[in-house]
Amino acid sequence: MGGGAKAAVGIVVIVAIVIPILLGYVLVHGSLLPVSQNTGTGTATGTGTSSTPTVIMPQGVGNDQSLNFQPSTIRLVIGTNNTIEFMDEDNTAPHNVWFTSIPSGATNPNTAASQASFYQLHQGDSVTYTLTVPGTYDFECQFHSTWMQGTITVTS
Repeated sequence: MGGGAKAAVGIVVIVAIVIPILLGYVLVHGSLLPVSQNTGTGTATGTGTSSTPTVIMPQGVGNDQSLNFQPSTIRLVIGTNNTIEFMDEDNTAPHNVWFTSIPSGATNPNTAASQASFYQLHQGDSVTYTLTVPGTYDFECQFHSTWMQGTITVTS
């Protein structure tokens, strides 16, 4: 086999490996853009018992009012995955997750033991909540409440 044919085979092999990897990344993360450039307007849906939807506080969100929780709208289904993780990737400011409204009969996540430990999140910190009552949960970062707001809809 000549050098040109070997190069062509090499390119085909690389493409056959890279495209599935990129496709998998996009399916998991929703974008190839860095987190700080993502619009954060998608919906994370807990559809499997082995994966926990994650909401990111992107780099720069503490100083950039055009950024928000990513995604800021989340849908969870009780019985498949009603646990959600919030991850702080921002090093510009501390953040928190504070629930401003919860459905009637729900345990207030603000008083949960996990909230007391993570009142201030810093880059690399995360906190998880398990929401067991169907309804709408509104949340914000109290430090940046004018622009960092979101909603979780839990269905049964």
